[in-house]
Amino acid sequence: MKKNVLFALLCTVICLCFIACKGGDKREEKQGGEENVAPSHLSQIKPENIILPIEIRGAVEIVPEDDGYVYCDFDENDFPTVSLTFKLLKPVNTNSINPGQFWIVGHAQDIKGRSIDDLNPKNISSREWRSGDSDGSQFKGFLEGDVDETITLDFTGENNFKLFEKDQSKIDAGKKLTADAAKKFEKFKLTITE
Repeated sequence: MKKNVLFALLCTVICLCFIACKGGDKREEKQGGEENVAPSHLSQIKPENIILPIEIRGAVEIVPEDDGYVYCDFDENDFPTVSLTFKLLKPVNTNSINPGQFWIVGHAQDIKGRSIDDLNPKNISSREWRSGDSDGSQFKGFLEGDVDETITLDFTGENNFKLFEKDQSKIDAGKKLTADAAKKFEKFKLTITE
């Protein structure tokens, strides 16, 4: 009798261990036996591969996510977006850059520094990723601010389908083109533009 109870108890412990280990696996089974892997980022960029404009090098650094990377992901409107957090190391005399308006913009590049056409916006002649800082005042104010302050700007790239597109197959094709292009996205070159 004791052997049966011990055997049953041992089987229960083994089953519980198996269930606990299986529960820690991030994959879920779909119908038909396919595995559903949690969605990943379009690309991950090392902070040292975010190339700062010469005008602010040494005065600003990029703050990565906790795991040490910066990510490119689709936003709610299916545009590829890079969210960059800048930290001020020393104030910048912005008049030396431009006494008027200026903006910080980005360009998606592969590891060799070549432009990735399917990620850099086609509707803008300079093909630059722009942030929501429409008049440039946020970034300019940040550069003139206090040491250790941070600012986060979301830079938006090309989604490869027309604005207000209704045809889901065209939207899906554009997203696939963008996702495929993002696999090569390893450098983000930032420049100051007036």
